[in-house]
Amino acid sequence: MTLRTWLATALLLAGGWAGAATRSIELVQPAESPNGLILVTAPDRAYVEDADGRRQRVPLRRDERLTEIADTRSGWVVAGVKDTGVHQRLVVLTQESGAVRRLPPPPGQTELLRLRPILLIHRDRLAGMAWLAGDDFRTLAVFAADWDGAAWSPPVRVVPAEPGNQTGLTGLVLADGSWLLVWSQFDGNDDEIFWSLRRGAAWGDARQLDLDIRVPDITPHLVRQSGGALLAWSRYDGNGYRTLLARFAAGRWHAPEPVGRSGSIDPRFSRRGGTTYLIYRTAWPPNWTVARLAAGGRRLESRAVFPEAPPEWPALQEVGTQGVTLTWPTIRSGIEAPWERLP
Repeated sequence: MTLRTWLATALLLAGGWAGAATRSIELVQPAESPNGLILVTAPDRAYVEDADGRRQRVPLRRDERLTEIADTRSGWVVAGVKDTGVHQRLVVLTQESGAVRRLPPPPGQTELLRLRPILLIHRDRLAGMAWLAGDDFRTLAVFAADWDGAAWSPPVRVVPAEPGNQTGLTGLVLADGSWLLVWSQFDGNDDEIFWSLRRGAAWGDARQLDLDIRVPDITPHLVRQSGGALLAWSRYDGNGYRTLLARFAAGRWHAPEPVGRSGSIDPRFSRRGGTTYLIYRTAWPPNWTVARLAAGGRRLESRAVFPEAPPEWPALQEVGTQGVTLTWPTIRSGIEAPWERLP
């Protein structure tokens, strides 16, 4: 059964998934997925499906919801939170050689809230995890821990709680084994993009990515790129938000460049077969765009536009030479749009 067939069936069943509102079903993809994995998730329920349509149920417990998935050498790993209404706890499960097992949470955490787990993969294995934690949304700090295959290291507080709040955490492991984390932090005036790099076991100081231009910067997302990484996020331009790209190479960020027009928001990467795609939403007129990046990520090569598509986040289903297909949790089949060459 393919993803779109399974979604259609799920939404029509009298119980189970159909008991939840359609909007509660979400599709989550890794930024890099050699196996074309898609996590289909709702409260207390989740499945992982690969590019061939094979699916596997993830055994969740009450009040658990998954928000992150990554490929590994022998399968996949997923992460999310357990929300009891009073506190939130991290949830991590992994599939290895067909069997799904639950990993213990990182030790020694006392904060009431633990949010936004980010899986850190190195050489196709789970190397660690980063997350936000605090007693409320105004006291969130950035934490990280290593995974050695059997247990977590004691968590390290990468960035303490600041006077504002910290959101939008994203991260990855660079080719040289360094850990790169990026997040959006309220500085008392607006949201700015901050980052920190771990070389060996030592984290560098948190630094602001760009000059403080007194406008909000939100929703960052990272992907590995040859020689470093690419970051996409949205910045307010006076009329609306606009998506920007910045390259990280040789230990520093290059000047950001705008892509898309005013109103382009919620950017996310999807890397397939050595090519990087950027998916983002346009507020008005409402549509989704898939942009294909040229080698090195320095410019957009072509794009495909999906007008009047559903507002929920789509999954990249198929990529071809003539076009690209996206699928949504609220429709029964994928939608294809042709590539348009950009000057």
